[in-house]
Amino acid sequence: MNSDGIDLAQGKGDGLVLKIILVCYPDELLTPLLLSYTDVVQDPSLRSTLGFVISNKQIEVDTTLIKLLLVDLSTGPHFDSRLSSYFGGSSAAVFAFSKNNHSYLDSIKDSYREFWEWRGHPALSIAFIGLHSDPEVVNTSEGQEVAKELGVDYYEMAIDDLQTLDVVLRSLSRKFLEKQEG
Repeated sequence: MNSDGIDLAQGKGDGLVLKIILVCYPDELLTPLLLSYTDVVQDPSLRSTLGFVISNKQIEVDTTLIKLLLVDLSTGPHFDSRLSSYFGGSSAAVFAFSKNNHSYLDSIKDSYREFWEWRGHPALSIAFIGLHSDPEVVNTSEGQEVAKELGVDYYEMAIDDLQTLDVVLRSLSRKFLEKQEG
């Protein structure tokens, strides 16, 4: 628990558990990348029943073992009205969008605002990711402007870029640790 009384993580013997909410528009872009990145994954076919996919990965950040509990809510606009029920206990969030369609950025801004209204607290770490399949045809400024306006970090990555995904999740984890100590 931090000085503001927010329970940011639960200690589990050999490390911390950091719950990260992930939302992506369109939903098919981020899930395959997460499944490649993580160690243990719930059966992805359950997504249609449960509305989300849970996976985890253990990482070490600054000599601290952290178990990332990744809750992939990337289920598309038809599921927006129920997103907030999954936000509880989260300490970080990633909002990713395809840069090929302006409406996806609008959807991510709406999901961010819903997340912030329900779970918002300065102790949370949040990142926006602009996903692309062809870096030659994307405009980086729009996503950067929105992230700056909302006060969150912004990253760009290809839809198959495990290295940048790792950088994003480690950055969120590092910020989480700093807030735990502060």
